[in-house]
Amino acid sequence: MNEDINNIEEVKGNHKADFNSLGSISDDELKSLKAKPKEEIKEQSKQRKCRYCINEVSFGGAECTQCSKAACEDCRKPNNFLPLNKHSMKSIPSSAFSKNEFEQKVLKEYLDYQGMNMAELSKELMAKIVRSGWMNGGKELKQSDVLCVECYKKVWNELVYEYRRNINETLPKKVKDRKDCWYGRDCTTQVHNQDHAKRYNHVCPNMKK
Repeated sequence: MNEDINNIEEVKGNHKADFNSLGSISDDELKSLKAKPKEEIKEQSKQRKCRYCINEVSFGGAECTQCSKAACEDCRKPNNFLPLNKHSMKSIPSSAFSKNEFEQKVLKEYLDYQGMNMAELSKELMAKIVRSGWMNGGKELKQSDVLCVECYKKVWNELVYEYRRNINETLPKKVKDRKDCWYGRDCTTQVHNQDHAKRYNHVCPNMKK
């Protein structure tokens, strides 16, 4: 009987020691224990659907830094998810200068006169990012940032717009001396009215805002 009582007391003492040992856990250890479920949730949230197929994607470099859409490994290369400095533009896209064909022609003629091809122009645009940095939609842009092809075109259009503004004084008199359109780059008439597009400069901000 006494032996049984002693065993019970021993068990109680062990449990008491276990509870008392909880007090020895440091604040950092407690924070670590609390953080684990959040980390697991965060890890699970990184699983997203590929924008091109039904596969789930673990971001890991296949996420566009501008639109945050992702591509799986099978879809990444065909859809040009590349670092900014690995992208290339073979010709001036039709979306450049708000689809103003006359301004696109002005840039093309300037490049031809300078003996500059599209690869050299892209190199110059990348150099601008290195020299002074560049923000796009409030996000800092780096050469190493991964972009989908759609966002690359948007970024390229913004960079080439600034490039065109900076070379304005070197252009022929009939081009550089045109009056600015009040609506500038946001003008809707410039797309369907070629006479308006030629008469006014649209590589300028909207003065009606």
